[in-house]
Amino acid sequence: MCLKKCQAIGCNITNTANILSIIANRYTADNPPIPFSFRGFSEAGQVQCSQNGSYHIDFSLQFPDAPRGAYAYVATRIYAKQNGPHGILLTSPGGTELYVDGNLLYRSSVQDEQAMGRQNHVEMELKQGWHDLFFKCKNVCRGQFWVTISGNSPKWAPMLFYAPFQERMEQCGFASTTCFESDIFEVIPSLSEQEIQNPSVIWYPVQTWDKEQLQFSPSYRLFGHSSAMAWAKLQANYAENIYFSVHADDKILLYTGGQIYTAENGSLEINITLSPGEHDVLIYGKNFSIGTNASLKLPPSVQGVPAPWLYLGPLSDNLDLSNPIEFCTLYRLFDGQDGPTYWRADLPHMVIRPCLENTGFGKWSYPYGVTLYGLLEAARMLKRQDLIDYTKAHANQCVQLYAYSRWDKETYGYPNINQQLLWFSALDDVGSFGSFVLESTDGKISEAIHLLSKNIADYIQTKVERTPEGAFFRLNSSCAQTMWADDLYMSVPFLVRYATLFQDTAALDDAAKQFLLYRKYLYMENEHLFSHVYDFRRKAQSYVPWGRGNGWALFSLSELLLHLEKTHPLYADLIDLFQEFSDGILTRQGTHGLWHQVINDASTYEETSCTAMIICAFSRGIRLGILDAQKYAKAVFRAWEGLTLYAIDTYGNVHGVCRGSFYSFDPEYYRDLNPITNDPHGVGIVLLSGVEVLRLQDTLKQKKG
Repeated sequence: MCLKKCQAIGCNITNTANILSIIANRYTADNPPIPFSFRGFSEAGQVQCSQNGSYHIDFSLQFPDAPRGAYAYVATRIYAKQNGPHGILLTSPGGTELYVDGNLLYRSSVQDEQAMGRQNHVEMELKQGWHDLFFKCKNVCRGQFWVTISGNSPKWAPMLFYAPFQERMEQCGFASTTCFESDIFEVIPSLSEQEIQNPSVIWYPVQTWDKEQLQFSPSYRLFGHSSAMAWAKLQANYAENIYFSVHADDKILLYTGGQIYTAENGSLEINITLSPGEHDVLIYGKNFSIGTNASLKLPPSVQGVPAPWLYLGPLSDNLDLSNPIEFCTLYRLFDGQDGPTYWRADLPHMVIRPCLENTGFGKWSYPYGVTLYGLLEAARMLKRQDLIDYTKAHANQCVQLYAYSRWDKETYGYPNINQQLLWFSALDDVGSFGSFVLESTDGKISEAIHLLSKNIADYIQTKVERTPEGAFFRLNSSCAQTMWADDLYMSVPFLVRYATLFQDTAALDDAAKQFLLYRKYLYMENEHLFSHVYDFRRKAQSYVPWGRGNGWALFSLSELLLHLEKTHPLYADLIDLFQEFSDGILTRQGTHGLWHQVINDASTYEETSCTAMIICAFSRGIRLGILDAQKYAKAVFRAWEGLTLYAIDTYGNVHGVCRGSFYSFDPEYYRDLNPITNDPHGVGIVLLSGVEVLRLQDTLKQKKG
């Protein structure tokens, strides 16, 4: 920690509630509740996306007779949110060049040819803003005329690719060309200008209807004779008379201003006076055309498609239209004539897809599960409804489109939202954020949360790899055949809340059992600390008690004990573990009241997130009557004071948080994991630690009283 006294919040403010407000206000200001973007995407693109997040185009399939030395081209754009290195992964059998902003950055090698395709990490040093990616693909061998493109970490840090050229601006995806006998691009085109820089080149997918299709109504050229809907927004700046003329093949429904208007004969002509403000306009029918004098626009956050109408279909002729406002949303999947369906635009093969473009709000990941849990508890303590609403809005942003995102994955290969939620490959993916979602419900389980919770519980209870005794461990990942202390937090809090809300005693029993099984593998009996990892290949603990790893374990045990009845058969053993473990932690408290990056090595830096977790666990232990109040309360208050003097600045920034970690048998690895500011591993748990300090103060006052 390197905060100067003049920077530390504790030198200026000692009221814990005020400190929590400052941290929470800073976090929400840095992560405003911006909704998903909803962008046009062509289903007809030649570049196909796989479910691992890679984009593949095989010109040898499209042009099997392409001569050796022929060229084809792929173009896309990316947005760098900050200055610095940005990595992509490229695989090709040779003959591929990548130009970034018109400059050659990468050329495939002879090793790529010999491997007939080898994945290469290409690092781009980018400034914040838009950047052009242009790929030249050369046919060096028959059947070997392809390229695969991917972000560096599609699951954890997905890279969104945007369509190039002004005609496709604000859409997501790629554009590609046909095949040419030689290289036609000596000068790389600007991807922010129009496509017609070179009139001899046609970029695909094509964005315009042919003359024959333009003769028909949009609903007919999209859905034929089937029923469909159109939706737009209307802005009335004053009480004004609006005229609508709708013609269709059969019955018509028009909804706006909270009123339903219908016609059975295929013609609806009405004048409506609307109050000032924004109104939905929804039309249902077959082969309908629309005329109006209203000023219409696309629904908010929709980009890259022609205004003002979105279209939905094909739909059933017997659709329940008693409450049309239910259809005026981007946050659900709809029942179509042939299965699930979603909004599209009046362009060939152009659908609407949601995209997460924020770095924080709306993101499903385990660090944000920790952050939002702490923020929610702080909001409740401070009686801040605005913060409660903020946390629930973040959860709803993910959950409302859960069914849609599963369908998107099956339909298009890789969604632009909820990536971690859809690839259940580790407890990290589900437990932490899932636990927060359940905590945020206040016991009111929506249909979407019910579905999501059942899927997470099924994954944890039946699909996660386990030892023969039933302990969670990691079998088939980059951490193959290891057990991590972290996974106690990635599983137990969810199981505890799930057991409570769904009356599933097996889930609670499983949570309780995990600690005793993990003790067998990870607990350092002589130190009364947890090793970060057990390696089943080496049949050995790593013997490094990483700070946050111990925080995960102790904090998660306190989460369990808050809900476990004293009559539970494992209760006594878990209390013994909690007390002994707490004693081991207590003796390692540092000179500033904080705990260290490696708990038993005071020469490593003082780490914020583990300190906050320990504060929470100790406070709960005192409140539950299982830790000595005099001894542990002193440690709690000393640790909180240390955070306010060495880890939190006057603007509410949280410093000294260890970045996301791998594992090592060498303590020096952890020493070298430099701390960063406002990492989501630390902000929320610091908030929760302040809440627990306030709760402990109340408990001690009541005891004295």
